[in-house]
Amino acid sequence: VDAQNAAEDGTGASSFGMIVKGSKGVVLTRVEVHAGKGGGGAAGVSGAGGANGDPSLTAQNGTVGTCTAPPASQPGGVSIVKKCGSQGGNGGTAFTAVSYSSLQDGAPGFLVDPTNGGTGSHSATDAGGVGQPGVPGGLGTVGALALGSFSSTGYAVGSGADGTAGTPGKGGGGGGASLGSATCVGSSGGAGGMGGCGGDPGKGGVGGGASIALLSWSSVVTLDTCNLVAAAGGSGGDGGSGHSGGTGQAGGTGGPALPAKSIAKGGGGGDGGDGGNGGNGAAGAGGPSIALVYSGTHPFDSNPSVFASASIPAAGGNGGQLGAEPNWGPSGAPGAALSEYEQK
Repeated sequence: VDAQNAAEDGTGASSFGMIVKGSKGVVLTRVEVHAGKGGGGAAGVSGAGGANGDPSLTAQNGTVGTCTAPPASQPGGVSIVKKCGSQGGNGGTAFTAVSYSSLQDGAPGFLVDPTNGGTGSHSATDAGGVGQPGVPGGLGTVGALALGSFSSTGYAVGSGADGTAGTPGKGGGGGGASLGSATCVGSSGGAGGMGGCGGDPGKGGVGGGASIALLSWSSVVTLDTCNLVAAAGGSGGDGGSGHSGGTGQAGGTGGPALPAKSIAKGGGGGDGGDGGNGGNGAAGAGGPSIALVYSGTHPFDSNPSVFASASIPAAGGNGGQLGAEPNWGPSGAPGAALSEYEQK
């Protein structure tokens, strides 16, 4: 019995010389069973890049203080509409009142970081506090490895799991407003910059297919002077690399000072944090080369038989490799090269 090589279509197809399942009284006398080669697994697709945050425009800048028919207050720069969960905080509002108001503080950026808004000025000579930058997004997790397994119908490949997406960077905090006087409105704060979106993950590599001469499943088989020969298993596919996160953007500028009127400048908005890198995909495992696989009763060997497998195990793929090595995806295990194996 000479089985064909499995198709090289990237699915990790397997080649079995013979499958016996749910049977008894099966006797093979002076039979040679040769399995073909297992097919290789396809590499995982690498992730797409995380989108950059939208840049700050004029509407994100603070407004200069005024002493000409001043309004009761003037708002700070307005943050850009949220994107992938990230948004800068609004700039602090400027007032005519000489006493400090919490509304002068810049708002925190989103994902919410309550500590990064700039503080409004408590003194007419002090500028509004600058918004703090947003924290960069977190790295996506790497994919996990998997091992293949046998069943009555064949072999399920050990494909690597996908990584997960990186998280978006937090938006920068809004800048604080400067303190106004009884007749002048202070300068308002700039809005915080938007953070970058998280990078997409890498996909896992497909496991390599098996080369199995005889699979005996829940059966009673007798081997009489037989040769069971397995060829090489298929190589596992590489894991895809995650992609870097998007770039965080600069915050809006604070409103300028009016030195002649003792109005200090408003605080600028903090920069948005960069998005986190997507996690790397795990690699596929190499396919096994096994002469005899059984589940249940071990085949009887009435006269010496030869069980032979490939001498070199099939290689597992390499994990995705974005970033520093500790964050690379795990490499796939090499395929087993055994004379026999029991699937329990």
